[in-house]
Amino acid sequence: MSSKKRLSLTKSKKVVKKPTGPRPDLSVVVIALNEEKRIKDCLESIRSQDFGGSLEIILADGNSEDCTVEIAKPLVDGIIIEKNKNCAFERNAGSLLARAPIIAFADSDSIIGKNWAKEIMKTFIDSKHTIAVFGVSGIHDAGKLEKKLSRSIMASYAGYCYFTGTFAPANSNYAFRTWAWKKADGMDTSYITCEDHEFFSRVSKLGKVVFNPKLVVYTSARRVKKMGYLKFLKFQLENSKKFYKNGEIAKEYENIR
Repeated sequence: MSSKKRLSLTKSKKVVKKPTGPRPDLSVVVIALNEEKRIKDCLESIRSQDFGGSLEIILADGNSEDCTVEIAKPLVDGIIIEKNKNCAFERNAGSLLARAPIIAFADSDSIIGKNWAKEIMKTFIDSKHTIAVFGVSGIHDAGKLEKKLSRSIMASYAGYCYFTGTFAPANSNYAFRTWAWKKADGMDTSYITCEDHEFFSRVSKLGKVVFNPKLVVYTSARRVKKMGYLKFLKFQLENSKKFYKNGEIAKEYENIR
């Protein structure tokens, strides 16, 4: 599918707020769907970054039926509504408003580490051959032990995958050079899971992909709590294994809010 098809304004997309002003150093695309309880904390954690450069925040909303967009509007630079309730569609839509040479992605139920933007930019500055970077995640709405263990386990798993030649991008904690994102044609919207794994597999052919364990986000534990730790881990591991083995993915993924 051509980039004209994936990365273009269509009838399913509506620009609510267009970013203006000087071109920023970093564009952060936050995807959301009915996240009125969490969106403010996420956006404020991005705005409060310990970052010397300039950044813009783009909300890519999946046609929320609650007050997500209204709450986010004064906190973001751009808003686009994507009627297709699919993460890949939303990330592609959000990137259409991004103006920076680097695009980063975050989920709206996440709290972003204060050095996140700084680490993203440092990764690309340190090597002109780097075209993508991904980090690790933990959970924020749980006890201290769970929070620490989740981050440690995810860091070990992501590092192992990277060492073995696969990728484990977690909770949209990743960034790309904008030219590479466009050349790779955005994300494949036919994927309901593993869309980020599939994209990393394609973009890795264009240049160097880096794993940076200092790139940290903390996401909601709601899915883990509902599914249970063992069931959640089993699903994620088996789904990733099937994808890298024969390109198959889970055909269903419950929308948990």
